[in-house]
Amino acid sequence: MPEPALPRHAELLVGLAVCAVGLATTIPLPLYGQYAARGGYGAGALAMAFACYAATVIVSAPLLGPLPDRIGRKPCVLLGVALAALSTLLLAIFPSIPALAVARVAQGLGMGCVAGAAAAWAAELAGAARLVGGGRRG
Repeated sequence: MPEPALPRHAELLVGLAVCAVGLATTIPLPLYGQYAARGGYGAGALAMAFACYAATVIVSAPLLGPLPDRIGRKPCVLLGVALAALSTLLLAIFPSIPALAVARVAQGLGMGCVAGAAAAWAAELAGAARLVGGGRRG
């Protein structure tokens, strides 16, 4: 059964999803020092909370890599955006170093979900005009 055609603005939506997840990981950076100062944490605790993102991306990238091929590009991108939104909401409600550590894990998982899926999806969208009956997954 052929898959439904993607909307004309699909490229824009994929780009916006990647942008949203990227912004969720970088916009609150200037606040991290204030979180540490407010909670009485030192630079080491701040570094550990900050490193949660990198550790999560490193560990989850090989695990999440094949996920878009199993469940589809769109669910992976939407999951990544939802995790980024969750991290932002968490930091807005609980601006602290422990919440930052949990939010950075959510951000790492979100980026892991979006990075591979969006790259594959963008490549498929770019080549969709050249393919006739291509096997795109949405």
